[in-house]
Amino acid sequence: MFFSCAQKISAVCLVSLALTGCFDKEETHSVEWFSNHKAERAETVKRCSDNPGELGNTPNCKNAMAAEQKASSGSLRHINNW
Repeated sequence: MFFSCAQKISAVCLVSLALTGCFDKEETHSVEWFSNHKAERAETVKRCSDNPGELGNTPNCKNAMAAEQKASSGSLRHINNW
C-alpha cells in the first residue's frame, strides 16, 4: 500500500514539473528598456490599451506606459494609445 501511495506522489510531482514549462511568463522589462526600444514600447502600449481589464496592471504595461509618458514629457504631442 505504501508503494502505491509513493507512485501516486511521484506521478503528481512529475506531471506538475512537466506542466511548469507550459506556462512561460512574459519577461518583465524596465522603464529604461522600454525607453530604449520604441517599437516594443508602442506594441506593448497598444496591447495594454486594447485590453486594460486583463493587462492594465501587469508590470510590462505599467513600465511601457511610464516610458511612453517619460518620452512625451515636455512635448505637446498626443500620446498614442494612452
